[in-house]
Amino acid sequence: MKKTGSPIDGYEDGEEVLVYHYGKAGERLKNANQEVKRFYEEINSNKGLFYWLLKTNTSKFLIITIIVLIIIIMITSLVGNKNNSGVINNVDVNLAAFSFAETVYASVRIAPSEIDKSVPVTCQVKVFSQNKQLVNSENIVQFYTGDELFLRTSFSDYDIIYVEADVSFLDKTITLSCNVSKN
Repeated sequence: MKKTGSPIDGYEDGEEVLVYHYGKAGERLKNANQEVKRFYEEINSNKGLFYWLLKTNTSKFLIITIIVLIIIIMITSLVGNKNNSGVINNVDVNLAAFSFAETVYASVRIAPSEIDKSVPVTCQVKVFSQNKQLVNSENIVQFYTGDELFLRTSFSDYDIIYVEADVSFLDKTITLSCNVSKN
């Protein structure tokens, strides 16, 4: 086909312009062998994403494994034992610790409750190094009146990675522990 009319980018004057003409979609595969036709039909089929994900035994195994792992993670996160929180006489107690500027800050939170009298709370906070050696400890005594209470302390040592707190009130004791989060 000879070029006529307006100039087309990329073609010299008098150069033949390459043009593709396809009528119906099936005409270009009319003379193809059977494998090519089957492959083309398989790719253009509307079987959906899950069909392709579950097409081979290996992909089925991988999908089932991923689903099982997600279920296990969800169950352990919901049911798993949280060492940094506990309950004493229907009162929630939580321990948190973080480091900032080579100082470790530890905080024990006692949630509000229905208690209407002043009760002494004793808390012994112990901090440990990487090899689980006791680095330091501190005793804190305050009075709990039913309002939210925070027992806070700090330690000057950047090697501390683990905090443990023994909280006692109303003749019961609970031991809480947590890792020090780096900030």
